[in-house]
Amino acid sequence: MRRLRLLFNPTVGRAALCAQLRARHDVALLSQQRAENLLEHLARRITLAEAELTRAQAFEALPQLLKGDREATDRLTHRRRTLPQVATLLEEAVDAWAMAKTALSGRKQRIEELERRIRETKITLQNCDRERREQEAVIERDGANTAAARLGMDAEAARTLLNWPADWLPTQYTQLLNEAPLPPAAPHGEPTRERRSAAQLHMSANATVDGCMVALTLRAATSGYPTVALAHASRLDDADPDAKADAALQALSEWLTDNEAADADIHTTVEKVRAERLEENAFISRSVETLAEELRHTQEVITQRVAGALNNITTALDQLNRGAGLFGADLHYQIDPPTDTDHSWRCSVTPRWRRNPNGPMLAYDTVTNTAQEKLFSIHLVLAALLAAPHAQGRVLVLDELGDSLGQEHRREVLSAITKVATAHGITVLGTCQDTLMRDVAPVCGQILYFQYPSKSEYLNRPTRMFGFDPQVGRVELTAEQLTRRLTR
Repeated sequence: MRRLRLLFNPTVGRAALCAQLRARHDVALLSQQRAENLLEHLARRITLAEAELTRAQAFEALPQLLKGDREATDRLTHRRRTLPQVATLLEEAVDAWAMAKTALSGRKQRIEELERRIRETKITLQNCDRERREQEAVIERDGANTAAARLGMDAEAARTLLNWPADWLPTQYTQLLNEAPLPPAAPHGEPTRERRSAAQLHMSANATVDGCMVALTLRAATSGYPTVALAHASRLDDADPDAKADAALQALSEWLTDNEAADADIHTTVEKVRAERLEENAFISRSVETLAEELRHTQEVITQRVAGALNNITTALDQLNRGAGLFGADLHYQIDPPTDTDHSWRCSVTPRWRRNPNGPMLAYDTVTNTAQEKLFSIHLVLAALLAAPHAQGRVLVLDELGDSLGQEHRREVLSAITKVATAHGITVLGTCQDTLMRDVAPVCGQILYFQYPSKSEYLNRPTRMFGFDPQVGRVELTAEQLTRRLTR
């Protein structure tokens, strides 16, 4: 019985109870430490086992990988051996292509030259046929002698062949021409008759010759006169206009006769150049139309992209505004693409929000409460962030958070930022003054406290960090706690 009494002797007294509880607490701590050590040992064993398993798997896959590496090396070697042959074939093909291109270009030029000569030959044949027909008509009508006179003999030979006197015009023919009456007008239906007097015709001829010389003088300022005779005629004295006109007319006649053949071919050349120019203009017009259509399509795509982004911001802004107990908001925008090459894109955006349930949308710069403007600007920034693709993981930086706001409006702003950041996984970095720490600290996950000691110190005091303990209590994070978290 004595032994039983000692075994079941109850513990009495506060000191004994505390000692027993401390002993049990120490035993529990020791058991916890042993369990943690055992967990760490098991974790190391698991890590070692995983490493051994990885090495075993790698060793098992090594022969197959070595075989694949040898096969890839053989293929690479074979391709490197065949690469010079392929390069040689490529160079030969390029040379053959260049020679074929050159031959084709030369052939085209030769064909164009032959076509030009064929056209010139046809024109020459046509001129010869025309002259032959004229000669035959003259011979048939006037006889061989008259035809010879008309086709190149001088005036004296022609008069002799025609049995005309040497002085076939009267000496006073100029006076007779001036005194002759004007011919009557042509009857209705007949060709118009020349009714100007000889003096008028003479003046008109001189004026025409003077106009030709003026045109040549303007041309001579850049390229010179075509012939020496024309240059000499242009420098004659104006005291004798008839002599000057005769000399100019003779020089013009000689110049035009010398260039008659070239002038006959110029029409064909002009037509050819004109056709080429028309073809070039048509090609340029088609290219410009194609580029203009592509530009319009690109502008439409850009406009749609910008409008889509602004519509997304409008939707997010309206949701945030209504979620804060307000009456809705939107973005009124107008996108004007450039209408010409020297114009720029113009995009005007006006944020608007409704101040009462039945009121209109008012622009952001309408005079209102400063706190409401601050809340609306925060909503606008958050809406732009949420409307961006893949908003999760983005960072929003806010300077002077909650500044110039009353307690109630500051709570609304912080609540809106906290809800959006929590719901969409956004990190918010905000700065604020010491006076706002009481309102800002409860909604922050971590706090970096920068302390400015005095104006004489050029460095701040060491930065202090605050976070949460396992019981969600705000504590100051020390180096020991940070190091412990890193080792875990």
